[in-house]
Amino acid sequence: MALEGRIVDFGVADILQLISQQQKTGVLLVQRGTESIEVLFWNGMIVSAHPVAKDDKELLGERLLRSGLVSEGQLQRALSIQRKNRQHIGEVLVEMNIMSRETLDRIVHNQIYDTFSDLFQWKDGSYVF
Repeated sequence: MALEGRIVDFGVADILQLISQQQKTGVLLVQRGTESIEVLFWNGMIVSAHPVAKDDKELLGERLLRSGLVSEGQLQRALSIQRKNRQHIGEVLVEMNIMSRETLDRIVHNQIYDTFSDLFQWKDGSYVF
């Protein structure tokens, strides 16, 4: 299923619903100017949504640092391990016992919520699945 077009012609909610109903697996890339958001689907279910990071402030590690859930030293150690093991930064922090699985899940949930809150405001841009 190749799907692409403009948001002005086919809205974000409609695109998400179509992919979900068709139970597709893949990546939806939505772009507006210099901003991009990826939504990952597995058998029609959204499993991840995040801005394509143009800026460190959009990264999970930076969000955790700003919220005070990790220190700069903890984040740097976790990033070092992440580069070696190629794991998600959140998984590394849980394995290091810096944060609980529940805290990580809550932060990731909030990050996805913020991403969709932003995305649903877009009235122009393009998408490709």
